[in-house]
Amino acid sequence: MQTIEHDATVDDFPAGTFNLIHSRFVFEHLEERDAVLAKAVRWLAPGGWLLLEDTGPFPFDSSPNELYRRVSKAVLSIATKRMGSDYEWSRAFPSQLRANGLVHTGVHASSHGVGATPMGRAWRLTAEHIAADLNTDFGITATELAAFADQIESPSFDDLCIASIAAWGQKPPVTGLPSQRSSG
Repeated sequence: MQTIEHDATVDDFPAGTFNLIHSRFVFEHLEERDAVLAKAVRWLAPGGWLLLEDTGPFPFDSSPNELYRRVSKAVLSIATKRMGSDYEWSRAFPSQLRANGLVHTGVHASSHGVGATPMGRAWRLTAEHIAADLNTDFGITATELAAFADQIESPSFDDLCIASIAAWGQKPPVTGLPSQRSSG
């Protein structure tokens, strides 16, 4: 199996080049994500599969913890502002794949917990890295950020972090080919 790394926003391949395309946490950060998705589908060989994975923010929307919910949603908002990311894009999986002609589509979402976990630590470090923006744009104080950090580093804090959403679809196989008969 060969792995190819490239810039999907610039590079192009002939139609039908790949049997499998797997993208992990890329499309949400692309400005022209819909156009790149159409290109990726074109790159699939008949019968080939596309697997997309991106994040989804919906675990924060239902968090019962007000401080955790507020800081986490602010972190995503700042990432959207800074990078142009669209964390809501994955919410339309797998309809985007069907709209691009793929069949046998499916979707799966999962989320890691925070509370003395590697994900909790990563989320805390992310918030600390953009602390000035959190304060300027959302009024989150250093005291609140410290309380947020204590929460998500505590083994007794149970909540979900950002979700991972996987969606897949298959380019329809070529059908109706003439059968091969042996002459003899």
